[in-house]
Amino acid sequence: MKRARKKEWIFYIFLLLYFVHSDLFGEIETSTQTNQQLIKEMICKQTDFLRNISFQCNYIIIENYYKEGKQLNQTYEYHRSYIYKNGNYVRAQRFEEKGKSSSSKISSPKNLLELLALKINQDSYNEVSNVKCSDDIVYYYRGKLSIRTIYEHDQEGIRIWQQFKDNVDPSGSDPDPRCLIGFFGHKLFTDFIREPPSHISEYLNTPGKSFYYEENGYRILWHHVKSSEEKKTNYGIEIWVNSKGQITKMIEGLYFVRMYGEEKIKQFLDESPFYKQISHKYPVLIYRIYEWSNFLEIKEDVHIPLKCEITRYNHVENIPENDFLKERNTLFQENDRLPWLIISSALGNWIPTVISIIEINKETFKLDNNISDEVFIAPEPTIPAFETPEERAKFFENYYKEREEFKRLTTPWQLRYKSLFFIIGCVLLTLVSIIITKKYLGWGL
Repeated sequence: MKRARKKEWIFYIFLLLYFVHSDLFGEIETSTQTNQQLIKEMICKQTDFLRNISFQCNYIIIENYYKEGKQLNQTYEYHRSYIYKNGNYVRAQRFEEKGKSSSSKISSPKNLLELLALKINQDSYNEVSNVKCSDDIVYYYRGKLSIRTIYEHDQEGIRIWQQFKDNVDPSGSDPDPRCLIGFFGHKLFTDFIREPPSHISEYLNTPGKSFYYEENGYRILWHHVKSSEEKKTNYGIEIWVNSKGQITKMIEGLYFVRMYGEEKIKQFLDESPFYKQISHKYPVLIYRIYEWSNFLEIKEDVHIPLKCEITRYNHVENIPENDFLKERNTLFQENDRLPWLIISSALGNWIPTVISIIEINKETFKLDNNISDEVFIAPEPTIPAFETPEERAKFFENYYKEREEFKRLTTPWQLRYKSLFFIIGCVLLTLVSIIITKKYLGWGL
């Protein structure tokens, strides 16, 4: 009897602990889901607002290149201006012509001969120095990108040259201010424009897997959308939000445990030296990290970062040849992509290859809702893009012939022969000087 009652008490205690545990676990799970939804809504609200603003600014890009984790002696700096509205933009890099220096060493002529030499030399490069400045301007409007190089010329006015075909941008891999308003991904950093880049708010609202956690005062939301292509794996994004509600960091990469579950990952890494390290953060394939700073409040609870540091990573294996590595190589040869990716990520380190810093000059940043759509439409070129080098050579042959004919017809004859008149005048002046000195001073030739 006593033994039966003891069993009943044990059963009731176990039942009580089960319900307490279930309720506690349920509350934690509900709390996590609530926090996840709240942080998602906050991120989408901010980035969606930023995507729809209209602004103009000047900005600087500084790029540092790395090899095997060590910074190379290669730092590039670019200064550009930018106008943005509803996904359309104009980007310009201006080159001022500072003037060509004469090949002659004569700057202040001391006699008639030096003056003559300087004058002839000036005429020889006068055509080049007439080009005051040029603009390389990128126009992007409703999915179409066009580039124009615009020259301002003293005599001929403005010349517009299309050096590249539409939707080809040689500077497209450089960051621009769109990465400060929520755009990201490889479609943002490409020389060939085929479709608009991804945006944070759109990506988070696309059905996929999500994961929320907190660390060091940051609220962190990860989201991954499965690729529609069978043999392609999309990178997910992990967004870090600080205590002020500012989005300060985003990691673009593959977190395999979150994507496929811990048990599946353990199958691929079983009997490996990395088995005990498996967690929701490992193994991971990091592709790119964005770090935002210098926030400017443009609306209550909405901040735009004026600076972003973007680090592009590459994978380097750090273990010697062994059976585990041979298994990975076999999977690669068999085109089994997922296990190969997981094992490769566990095997190596991720080191930076390029660190790009983009920063807006705060004094030039201006919100402007009155920007006309016409600003984003590229003007018709006077010099078009060419399919072949032969086509280009033929065009410029005719172009220069027409230009010389135009110049001959529009230039007054006095100006066309000014160098000749100058030489004749100098000779006559010399002869007159000789005659006068001989006749009145008694010396001379």
